[in-house]
Amino acid sequence: MDPSLHLKPGSRVGDYIVDHELGRGGSAVVYSARRAPDAPSFTGVPQGPLALKLQHLDQPEARKRFVREFETLRELRIPGIAEVYEAGEHERLLWFSMQQVDGTDFREKLQGIPDIRARVLAAAQLGAQLCQVLMAIHRHGYIHRDIKPGNVLVDTRNQLV
Repeated sequence: MDPSLHLKPGSRVGDYIVDHELGRGGSAVVYSARRAPDAPSFTGVPQGPLALKLQHLDQPEARKRFVREFETLRELRIPGIAEVYEAGEHERLLWFSMQQVDGTDFREKLQGIPDIRARVLAAAQLGAQLCQVLMAIHRHGYIHRDIKPGNVLVDTRNQLV
């Protein structure tokens, strides 16, 4: 992973101030962030914490996927998909801001349920929600190519986001 994607709290990316890292994948990092006090107002972007996904510009194919991901998420305003707000470039980084989910990933959620019957029931309920989200994505003409427990977030109300 590119060292330029390791940002310290207080770093500025576009109109956002980075708070802390939320997650890291093969080519991108997601930080908790907030709009800078001097940032122009942007309709639809919450004032509270949000997620800021970053990727380095030097990977042309990855850049295309990153931009396509933002454009796709912007079109998909459906329950179970985090809402995206805006995107840009900053000091050799691509970024987009999105809804920050207060919750945990699918695997951690299930591992946190000690009773096996309750865990199986939760897995079935969350799995059914995931199928509904994937069907909605497919109805819009898209295919999610990276479904895995770490990419499925469950909020504090046991809903996929």
